[in-house]
Amino acid sequence: MMSDKIVTMAAKLGDSTRQTPEMIFNEAISYIGKEGAFKDGTKALVLMLDDTDGNYNVSWINANMKSSECMALCETAKYRFLSEMGYVLGTNDIEIV
Repeated sequence: MMSDKIVTMAAKLGDSTRQTPEMIFNEAISYIGKEGAFKDGTKALVLMLDDTDGNYNVSWINANMKSSECMALCETAKYRFLSEMGYVLGTNDIEIV
């Protein structure tokens, strides 16, 4: 089937700025039950940002999470983002001698 060979520009370039919210939600749904937190996870948090008017308008929805768990997840994700950006050392970057 031809559609099996279609690759998005975002996937080809590894550039999330070329994805739409609909694309990432469909991708996330396809991951459920497969790997990582998607495999057995029972909690989810979706953060949305609207900056079209020059302001940062933030919205979120969550599944089966307390506010403290949402904060802990955001802090954990913040560290991982900083690590991927090269601003902090990730646990995989530390060499123990």
